[in-house]
Amino acid sequence: MSSLPYRIERTHNRTSRASFDGDTILIRLARWLSASEEERHIATLLKRMAKAHAKHVERTLIDPFGPLLNGSGEATVVMGDGSERRFVIKSGDKIRATFKAGMWNIDLDPSMDRRTFHRFLWRLLSKSELGNVEELVLAINRETLRLPVRRVRLEIMGVRWGSCSRKGNINLNSALLFVPPSILRYVIIHELAHIKHPNHSAAFWRTVECVMPEYRIEIATIKHFRLPDLQK
Repeated sequence: MSSLPYRIERTHNRTSRASFDGDTILIRLARWLSASEEERHIATLLKRMAKAHAKHVERTLIDPFGPLLNGSGEATVVMGDGSERRFVIKSGDKIRATFKAGMWNIDLDPSMDRRTFHRFLWRLLSKSELGNVEELVLAINRETLRLPVRRVRLEIMGVRWGSCSRKGNINLNSALLFVPPSILRYVIIHELAHIKHPNHSAAFWRTVECVMPEYRIEIATIKHFRLPDLQK
């Protein structure tokens, strides 16, 4: 059995599946399994998830706010393009942030828990960088696919690098601010292509390749990164 913690849910699904719920493996068993079949399904899924976890932890975790979350009063985070953002923390009666002289000054309520503070930092950065990212998306679209983009959003997400709706609403993961610019460009092109092809069909990939012939390199590179753990 796996050394990782896990829990079992019995479902009405036709197949058994497993996924990570934080640091715990969640196993959803199929319906109408005998006791021996349940044991076999659990063992197989735990073995599969243990391998997935091993690959997962080998990836580079995007964790720019680690020092601040661990109590440091100051930190400089380095973006994927090499530029820097400075953060200074001091105690306050409530949380507030101001930007002055190229630096974020944050008053932090000592009673705020780590998880809430983590999300606050990502929201702060996302809001301040949205304009730059939106400009980049529109510039790439003008020079390539020229599709109708309705809105660009930048937010921290724990699972996906990006998404796009049929109406042309593009959502990008704020973690992309900390990867090489070529990866950010690939994800933007990927989501733009979804405005034309709302799937991953052969036609979709031809569209991506037409704009970015080397896109497979970026797919391989992005797999070396791990999205932030928003539960910590």
